[in-house]
Amino acid sequence: MAVHKSLVIHVCAPHNGIMNHTSAADIVIVGGGLAGALCALTLASVGARCIVLEKSRFEDLVTRDRRTTAINSGAVPLLQELGVWDSMVSGAGSIRRIEILSDGARCTFDDALHDLRPFGYIVDNVVWRQILRDAIDQHPLIRWVDGAGVTGLTMETTGITAVDTAGQSWRAQLLIAADGRESPVRALAGMDVHRHVYPESAMVGIVRHAQPHHETAFEIFLPTGPLALLPLKDPHVSSFVWTEPTDHVAARLQGEEDLFLKALSAQFGGYLGDMALLGRPQAWPLTRILASRYVQDRVVLLGDAAHAIHPIAGQGFNLTMRDFVALRRALQPRLNVGLPLKEGLSAYNRLRQVDARVMAEATHVLNAVFLSSGMLPVAVRRVGLTALNRLPFLKKPFVRHATGVSRLAQLGL
Repeated sequence: MAVHKSLVIHVCAPHNGIMNHTSAADIVIVGGGLAGALCALTLASVGARCIVLEKSRFEDLVTRDRRTTAINSGAVPLLQELGVWDSMVSGAGSIRRIEILSDGARCTFDDALHDLRPFGYIVDNVVWRQILRDAIDQHPLIRWVDGAGVTGLTMETTGITAVDTAGQSWRAQLLIAADGRESPVRALAGMDVHRHVYPESAMVGIVRHAQPHHETAFEIFLPTGPLALLPLKDPHVSSFVWTEPTDHVAARLQGEEDLFLKALSAQFGGYLGDMALLGRPQAWPLTRILASRYVQDRVVLLGDAAHAIHPIAGQGFNLTMRDFVALRRALQPRLNVGLPLKEGLSAYNRLRQVDARVMAEATHVLNAVFLSSGMLPVAVRRVGLTALNRLPFLKKPFVRHATGVSRLAQLGL
């Protein structure tokens, strides 16, 4: 277990025959992925002393994740405030145009609807993880600990103590679970979830294409599921998220690479010319998860530990970023005057559940609508997309909310 930066250590009772130590902070964050790292930087920006516990080595986190993450333009001010935006945007792809295609109909959104600003950005997860880790290593209020999976929790009158796999104890006023959709901390705390397993999985990867993407994102709704192509920094490189029934996905990924590429190109329709895979695609099963509550005593759920939604609209991590903002808003007044943090969590629990449920239901229904077969659903989709494309006044409010700049989006609703 590697501990970065010095910690104040208090000797406590032995654990399984090994001398146990307790390290204190305002907040312990379990999970060192994108959600946990950004949460630590966000809370530390208002004076919270944070310890990040990550069960894996950082090098392993980086090497096994080949995905990209979509963030909307409404997230930019927070990233600028945290001092990581300049490094991120220098390697990110911008989305200035969106093409939605289904059943022969098309709807186009361009940046004239957004004051000539990008709708959002596509960031390589490997690059983003390193940028966040560098910022954490330089922050005086954050400690990062590798190889520290949490195996036990103890609730106390004035705090909570987590015990890791090495027998070390970590004490804080609050413990934040940012440890993924199968969150071990959520299970340890006895917090229930509502789960829906989709019969589809997402194939994700990166392709090089002959024609430049011109900062255009494509969302193509196919009978078997949506296919998104998302622009990266290189004008001839894009990431893709291709959703199909899980048994189809397994067969495609077990087959020859040239057969996979031929199928992908055929589904995409040749909009960007010939394609070549950059690396082997990965498969990710799709599950909708909504925790029954986001706060229990001193345990707070955040990110995928609280909510996991269908990727059809690319809003999953934007939902998580609104968690950071809402939690900071709830805790900052109490941090400023040294009041106990636990009593500031009720608004976070209430508002974030509403936002997540609305987004989860919206993406669930949208997926169902575009998967529906038959003459009537096809006709309705064609008419709807065509009408939306011809009525710019309907596009504007949609764009403002989807990019996170509307008043409701900024409130987390």
